[in-house]
Amino acid sequence: MENKAASSRRHFWLRSLYAWWTQELAALVPAAARAWYLGQGNTLFVRLGEDGIQFLRREPASLREIAQHPLPAELPPPDRKNQVARLLAELVAGKTHQLALCLPADKVLRKQIRLPLAVEENLRQTLTFELDRQTPFRPEQVYFDYRIADRLPAAQQLLVQLVVIPREIVERHVRQAAELGLPVGAAVLADDLLEEGRPPMNFLPALTSHERSRQRLWTNLAFLALTLTLLAGALALPLWQKRATAIQLNAKMEEARQASRRTEALRDRLDALVAEYNFTASQKAAQLPTFTLVNQLSRLLPDDTWVSQFDVTGNEVQIQGETGSSSKLMELAENSGFLREAGYKSPLTQIPGTTLERFHIAAKSKPLPPPDNAAGAAASPASPTVASPTAPPAAAPSAAQRP
Repeated sequence: MENKAASSRRHFWLRSLYAWWTQELAALVPAAARAWYLGQGNTLFVRLGEDGIQFLRREPASLREIAQHPLPAELPPPDRKNQVARLLAELVAGKTHQLALCLPADKVLRKQIRLPLAVEENLRQTLTFELDRQTPFRPEQVYFDYRIADRLPAAQQLLVQLVVIPREIVERHVRQAAELGLPVGAAVLADDLLEEGRPPMNFLPALTSHERSRQRLWTNLAFLALTLTLLAGALALPLWQKRATAIQLNAKMEEARQASRRTEALRDRLDALVAEYNFTASQKAAQLPTFTLVNQLSRLLPDDTWVSQFDVTGNEVQIQGETGSSSKLMELAENSGFLREAGYKSPLTQIPGTTLERFHIAAKSKPLPPPDNAAGAAASPASPTVASPTAPPAAAPSAAQRP
């Protein structure tokens, strides 16, 4: 019992939410679209009187008469039927339409009753059983329809508006419409049509309110499918736009990468050209100038040493001459600070009758250190700074000055 009450409460809240949602949306929907959804946009309402027939169209908060035709009693039934058929054809102009009877409002019984909330799922069947208790009629004597006026969750009750009309009245009007060739599909009350935003009550058993809801089920399902499709489109559209943007960005990035590769190739070519252009100057700047070598050697060699030949080829230096201190030559060359890899090119030979020896030394000049970045622009490669010898001797006399 407790589960059933909880289920009823859930159903109540769901129905209340749906009713509120549809009511809020109905105000935003154009009247023509709302009437089409309620099945009233293409519906003609027929009112049968003793002196003629009247066609009505439902408009917001009103019923507009669109045609009226007298039907004299002396007119034969076939002629009456033909006249009504021609009039109806002019009114609908070939469009799909439905016909509904407008019943007299003074022939109905209205009553508001309270029922348990749990009977809402089978409300029509429950009302059928309650007819003989709530009205002076038996179920087989009347047609009825209902509308839920309110739900009272605190009291677990439904407030239902019940409307009953004698069956003989409805069947007489339906029979008169059939004699005029009017296949009606509903029987409604004129004052009920003036209520905006809800379908009117229908008193024909072939098209009760419950059955009308089932008829609109496919329409609701179609709207649901359309809503889901639009929702899927709304979710997929940003992803598709991001994908298109990513594709465009990838193309631009590829263009940027290609431009970067071309720039790197140009930079490498420029570096190669600069290195090729500066090769000779860099080689020259990395070596001691010849006059500097001569100056340093003149300070390096002892006083008893005479140079007869001095050759410079690239960074290779060859010195030939005579010396009385052959044992010191190699030590002075290695400690000079501007020569390296010094060695005898040929053995020392004694000069007959003297204390002198002939020597032939070969060595390589040390490369100059690269100039400072700060002072590189001001420093000239033609005048490098060379470390002074450890023990600078006096200048050696030339071979022409020998005694």
